[in-house]
Formats: sequence, structure tokens, C-alpha cells
Amino acid sequence: MYKILAVALLAATTAISGGFQLRVEEAGEGSDAHILVRTYRCNEPERAEVSATAEGIVAGKRISKDLTLRTVRRGVYALNQTWPQKGRWVLALYGKYKGQKASTLVALDRAGGIARIMTDKGEAPDVRIYDHFLSRADIDHALQEHVAESD
Repeated sequence: MYKILAVALLAATTAISGGFQLRVEEAGEGSDAHILVRTYRCNEPERAEVSATAEGIVAGKRISKDLTLRTVRRGVYALNQTWPQKGRWVLALYGKYKGQKASTLVALDRAGGIARIMTDKGEAPDVRIYDHFLSRADIDHALQEHVAESD
């Protein structure tokens, strides 16, 4: 139910906020990917630049790991889990298209699946979408919240 609510809220957020957007979803059964990232609100999605990092705390140590996104089709990118299973993790996703910037933070559950998608827009605690690139403080704050909620 939470994932359906998060997707519905994300769709509403995308429709309301306008501009270039990133959307994140679990790839689903039968896919060799772990997570899919889609670009929205751009006429040439293949020209969007998309990148990702895994940000985590493992045994009390802060870790940041660059991730590789694989193009699945125009405007759709696959992300496989290459971050450690242990610890608490959020994914920071970045997109750029013709001068527009978008970022999304995704909290991961202990199995590496999407626990929630976070937002700074106030629509719901499950979606965090930014119209700028994330600062280190944005990421650290979200990660600390995620660790505190899961303890």
C-alpha cells in the first residue's frame, strides 16, 4: 500500500512542480535491474545526464559510493545494487537537462529495496524531490533521519 501511495504522490508531485524531473521505482520481478530511474518533462530524454551515489552508514562509518546507471531505453536507466548489504543507505540521484537540475533521495530498506522516496516539498514524508543538486548537508540530514527512523 505504501509503495502505491508513494507512486501516486510522486505522480501528483511531478504534475504540480513542473520542470525536468526524475522518477525512481523498483524494477520488479523478471528484471536484471534493482531500481529504475526515469526522466520526465524533457523533450529529448536521451540527452539528460543522470548519475547516482549510494550514501550510507556502516558500523558507524559514513560511506559514499558512486554508482553506474545503465541505459535501458530512451530516458530509462537501470541501477543494480553494488553497495554493501550491511548498514543503512539512501540513494542520491541527480539529473541535468538543458540547464535544469533535479535530484531525488531514496531511502532503502535493510534488504536494499525502496523503503520510501523522500521529499522537501511537504506533500508527504515518502517523497523527496529537489529542483537543484543535493548538497552534502541535504544528504547527511536525510541519512540521519533514515537511520533514526530505522532504529
